[in-house]
Amino acid sequence: MSKLKINPDTLIRHNDSEYKFKDLIDLLLKPCSKVNHNVYRKAVKKVRRKYLRQQEALKLEKIKTNFPRIESRPVDEAEVEQIEKEKAHRIWLEREKLAQLEWKTKKEQNEKILLKVKEKEKRLEEISKSKQSQKTNLAPGLYIKPAFCEQNWEKCGFYERTGVCKYANLCSKSHLIDPNGTLTTLIFPAMYSNMLLGYELLKNDKDSDEALEYEEKDILINFKNFYDDVVSKLKTYGKLVQFLVCSNYQPHLRGNVYVQFEDECDTKAAFQDLNGRFYAGRQIFCYYSHVKNWRMAVCSKFLRNNCDKNRMCNYLHVFNDPYNEFKIEDLSNLAKNLQTRSSLGAWSSDEEKDLSSKENHAKKTKKKRKKRSRSRSCSKQRRSHKHKK
Repeated sequence: MSKLKINPDTLIRHNDSEYKFKDLIDLLLKPCSKVNHNVYRKAVKKVRRKYLRQQEALKLEKIKTNFPRIESRPVDEAEVEQIEKEKAHRIWLEREKLAQLEWKTKKEQNEKILLKVKEKEKRLEEISKSKQSQKTNLAPGLYIKPAFCEQNWEKCGFYERTGVCKYANLCSKSHLIDPNGTLTTLIFPAMYSNMLLGYELLKNDKDSDEALEYEEKDILINFKNFYDDVVSKLKTYGKLVQFLVCSNYQPHLRGNVYVQFEDECDTKAAFQDLNGRFYAGRQIFCYYSHVKNWRMAVCSKFLRNNCDKNRMCNYLHVFNDPYNEFKIEDLSNLAKNLQTRSSLGAWSSDEEKDLSSKENHAKKTKKKRKKRSRSRSCSKQRRSHKHKK
């Protein structure tokens, strides 16, 4: 393309004043100390670009002026007010639609919440009715037989002695009770759950320092308060024969309360009144038990502070009675009686036992001496063989 030739006398605007093409180039070259061909050429290009831009601007102005102008008419104030009112009405309608949508969503949410609350209330009413029916209909001699149990099966020893089993319904042995027998004991599972049981657990942990916060005095005071509160309530139903609270680590015995009444009618009244009630902010439950022989249920070694199993023991580890109202027979004498029974059953006296023990000791010493003599003889033979070589 051929370059545009500009007449040197053409006028070009620069800083609100008009200059000729030549004069404008000279004006741009004044501040330069040395004028080369390259510097001159740059100045010419700059002036040419400026000229071209001015020409394009003039063309655009001509195009705008060629369009017919719209005649301005006088503005009516009433029309302006009406237009503004229409705009405000539209804005109000949009806001009202949004508000209605929000109200509908909130209403739906509230209805869903109310439905959930009503369903929960219905469930609670059904549960309370079922509990009341259990209280009124369940007699002390009535027991539900598990489907997998049979009378010919072997009986669970722990369930017979303590009324509780670690495996519950999953136990391979039977948990059946004689329905014709008199039931005067009630078991309250996990009724006592205060700091004492937590202290017993922390006591065995070597790394925990939380056990140092509690003292035995605090524990005894806590148990006395529980004892006074519960025993006074139970005595209102009838005469108590036994009251025991477990301090075992095992979860199926931890905090269990055993109560034995003198009369079967008293146990029935206590069961109907206390089952499902709240105590210390927790709902408590109870069930009938056949346990009456407390010597077999309570761990005798625990009372003598000689229990080997400690945490894993499945017999009752009982708190001491603060007022000695309910006593268990001396279990230390029971252990001695059991030893005498075993000796009588074997038809042997104490003198015979001493003789047998001495004979066994003599036999063991003889065996040891023979072994030593053999080892010495072998060592002598080896030494003699080495010397001959």
